[in-house]
Amino acid sequence: MARFVAKNNGAIPTTLARPGALRFWLAVCWIGTTTGLAAAALTRLLELVQRAAWRGSGTNILAAARQASGSRHLIVLIAAGILTGVGQVILKELSSGNGIDTTAAIWFFAGRMPALRTLGSAVLSIFAVAMGASMGREGAPKQAGAVFANFFADTEALSDEQRRLLVACGAGAGMGAAYGVPLGGALFALEVMRGKLALRFVLPALFASLIATGVSWVALPNAPTYIIPSFSLSASLITWVIVVSPIFAFGSILYIRLVRLADKNKPRGWQRFIAPAVILGLLGMVSVRSGRACLKDCSRCSAPVRFCPLPPRGRSQPLSWSWNSPAGTGHSFCH
Repeated sequence: MARFVAKNNGAIPTTLARPGALRFWLAVCWIGTTTGLAAAALTRLLELVQRAAWRGSGTNILAAARQASGSRHLIVLIAAGILTGVGQVILKELSSGNGIDTTAAIWFFAGRMPALRTLGSAVLSIFAVAMGASMGREGAPKQAGAVFANFFADTEALSDEQRRLLVACGAGAGMGAAYGVPLGGALFALEVMRGKLALRFVLPALFASLIATGVSWVALPNAPTYIIPSFSLSASLITWVIVVSPIFAFGSILYIRLVRLADKNKPRGWQRFIAPAVILGLLGMVSVRSGRACLKDCSRCSAPVRFCPLPPRGRSQPLSWSWNSPAGTGHSFCH
């Protein structure tokens, strides 16, 4: 038996007739189901914390932040920074060995991740995002999906290559369930997490993401994430796109290098406790000033807000998308 496993180590079953195929596809189904349930639970937790922190809507953080006082902006964001710093210190002590980065785990540790620390990090990120930190709410379901994939890979005694694929599928299923985009979750699993777009990888990734998204709809509304108006094409618009595309391309290269530089010089030791509170406190100060200016401008606008990409499930957006909103939690344009 050991000789058989060694010979077939890393094989991804393409049909149910292959040895071990039933165990592999059963794991795919369980990963999709548990990841969908986790995404729904984490989204509900985000709404609960958001409602408690901002004393407003649990599904529209922009509306909640708009009606919040300036002092609440500061208090909530500083509290988010303190919670993030303390949480990181505590989670660091929960386990040793490889970290919680899903991509690194797939490439260097055959997808193995510390379960308790990773799930703790997922819950911590939900609290931080609900309190206004621009961390991305899809990270928590993605981490949960990776943990469940690890668990079922162990339960079904799957090979390392199968585990790598399943962890990528679990992470993609988490993102797909978080935003209601199963195809996007499958592509994310293959291109971003696994780094391979092979035909034998497509079905597991797609099935896991479809199941997770379908299960999440039991508790979450099946509604569009962004409501974007229809724009007509014109020669001037196409010319503008051609001109600015190289600028955006070089800008993205610069952004990636800045991210790498920040990761290389990230706070360590006691600085991990101080830095989040300082940065988010500064963000709170900026949000009070810019938020009031935004509200003042929009109050003079007689036309309705046509573009307000705020998701219906309480999703917070990255800071780069929220430059003119209270607490850095969303944005709107008046026309």
